[in-house]
Amino acid sequence: MRITRFFGKIAALALFTSVFLFSHIVLAETPISSLPEVNSTTTPTIPTTSAVSTTAIEVINIAPTSFSDRKLIPEPNIRVGLYKTKDPVKFTSDFIYEVWINKEFVGALFAQDNVVLSYKNGIYNITSDSLTVTSSNYIRLVPQDSHAFFTLTNYSRPVKGRGKINFNVYRGTLEYRYSPKSKLPYIINELPLDFYVLGVAEIYNTAPEEYVKALMVAARSYAYANISKTPPTEKRMFDVYPTTVDQIYLGYNSELFMPRV
Repeated sequence: MRITRFFGKIAALALFTSVFLFSHIVLAETPISSLPEVNSTTTPTIPTTSAVSTTAIEVINIAPTSFSDRKLIPEPNIRVGLYKTKDPVKFTSDFIYEVWINKEFVGALFAQDNVVLSYKNGIYNITSDSLTVTSSNYIRLVPQDSHAFFTLTNYSRPVKGRGKINFNVYRGTLEYRYSPKSKLPYIINELPLDFYVLGVAEIYNTAPEEYVKALMVAARSYAYANISKTPPTEKRMFDVYPTTVDQIYLGYNSELFMPRV
């Protein structure tokens, strides 16, 4: 019985070996083209690096501004209502001044010309050694030199404690303009803010240096605030008064009298 089982196992093993060897021989001799095609949809694919979609990230380079690219804010002009008068205004200067009416150039006043400005019944008049003009629009006398100054020869403004100086010399532009509010012509001095500060005379020349510095900063800040507050209108044709209503402004002669300020 045991011998029968043994030979049975031997026969089964021999049969399995024969089938295994036969199948490998057949597959080895079969050409690849005759093999059935494999459906690619059933085979998972691994994407290559080139097939992966990437989103480009835009990099913005914010370069620091160089000193050469920086620009200073233009210095503003300030308009000072010097005084109002019904009398003619006498003007002279050592510099050439241009006459502008209604934003149009109408002529030039030569150095040391004797100029008279007047107003009557809505008509402005300007007469000089070289020019005579009549207009219904206000008059502006604008210097060609930014450092020019002029004198109002028939205007007197002495100041107590400042000697016998008449503070009637001013830098910049003169505007002669009728004020509906005052019903009189106003003499308006328009000039750069820094020149205006030089003519402010709230202290004396002998004041301590640090006190002078602090007060000049305050004077400039006050003036700038008044420029920014409201633009000149028909009823408010200028920014500040030259008196303690705002701050004392004495013009070019104050620069000469108080060089430390």
